[in-house]
Amino acid sequence: MLAAQLDSEIVGLHVRDPYLKQFQTEIYAQGRLEYLDHVDQCLASDAEEATSAFGILATGANVRWRVKTLDGEPIEQITREAETGDYALLILGRRPRKGFAAWRSRDLPGKILAAVSVPPIMLVPADGI
Repeated sequence: MLAAQLDSEIVGLHVRDPYLKQFQTEIYAQGRLEYLDHVDQCLASDAEEATSAFGILATGANVRWRVKTLDGEPIEQITREAETGDYALLILGRRPRKGFAAWRSRDLPGKILAAVSVPPIMLVPADGI
């Protein structure tokens, strides 16, 4: 792995997308605070799973690693982090998606490629990660 050869730290970035919380006004008006708690628990669980999976891969590759978890709209958060962080390379994975998943994904890698000028970006297919 490139990071091990260069003795670099790799940083995994996980963005908790509050997509389901956009319905908060409707849900709150109906007195469904349990739903919002459930969404928060699901987002926290997803972040823990992402960190664990990233850690397994990075530890297996024998590299220093850490995971940053951000909250917000993924394209905005990743773009901001890429431009303000001190990164030598941004690696994005891309999975083929169909139907609703394609619509909901909003072509995240494509939009980040269009928005970010530094650092350099490497786009890899999902099976290459």
